[in-house]
Amino acid sequence: MYYAMGDPHWGHSNIIKYCNRFFCLTDFERETIESIKEQCQNDRNALREFKISQESVDRMDQIIIDKTNEMVMPNDTLYIPGDFCFARKDFSVIRKYRERINCKHIHFIRGNHDYFSDREYRTVFEFVGYYEEVNFNKTKFVICHYPMISWNGSSHGSIMLHGHCHSNINEWKDLHMPGLPLIDVGFDEWDGPVSFDDLIIEADRLKALVPEVKYPDMP
Repeated sequence: MYYAMGDPHWGHSNIIKYCNRFFCLTDFERETIESIKEQCQNDRNALREFKISQESVDRMDQIIIDKTNEMVMPNDTLYIPGDFCFARKDFSVIRKYRERINCKHIHFIRGNHDYFSDREYRTVFEFVGYYEEVNFNKTKFVICHYPMISWNGSSHGSIMLHGHCHSNINEWKDLHMPGLPLIDVGFDEWDGPVSFDDLIIEADRLKALVPEVKYPDMP
């Protein structure tokens, strides 16, 4: 089986605040963040000043890893479109998170928070790149960290999987690209890995919402 999950951001304390990952917080941390957001209208500088405990970051990490290992079996294939974990200088951090994931076959599509060389990433991932195309169940999947408004086969039923946006552009997509299967597979959208079978179902749901919409053929 094939699965996708982008933007786990393992080890990244700020993502907890920005993306409301309250599942790992103490009551005090959650209430404080909610208060800051209400009073400061999501001012990132105000949020940045409040420090999340390392215990809560560790709890986030373990919960996401547990969800991944519960769903994705060792012989499955997992596609991670970017922002694997928060590490800038020490590649051993990447390696340690990778070792906690049971899946043997991970394809890593780089994101804007992935700072090491392809050579280093290839020591722990089966595939490394900025873009990948995958055929599954007679359906083409185009995978990139960043969402595209046009991609290979977009006018012929292919599905575009992306991360990066943390569920923040769904309203824009509904308004400007109704019915087109441009799907955010980030953790903050699906709360864990999502199977390619379920992504085909989601793509069919999106297409059915506006069946009369016709997109131009691409060269």
